[in-house]
Amino acid sequence: MEEHESFNRRAVDVIGEWSDSPDRVEFMGTGVGPYLAEPYGHLKLIVGLVHVAGCLLIKLERETGMRRHEILEDCATNAG
Repeated sequence: MEEHESFNRRAVDVIGEWSDSPDRVEFMGTGVGPYLAEPYGHLKLIVGLVHVAGCLLIKLERETGMRRHEILEDCATNAG
């Protein structure tokens, strides 16, 4: 398999494109589809997304002073 850095790059690219997309539902097919079509593409994307989410969680914890579990619970209960 590829190096984990490329998995993280995929995730950053997907999240960046998603955040810029006016139609996020359509984006799921057009933006994510090519990655999923690759061999093990879904696993590569999941690994990258988990890593990027973890990095963002740690940075948010440092910036806000909230505990990680509080941040995650807030994300689970507040859609946006």
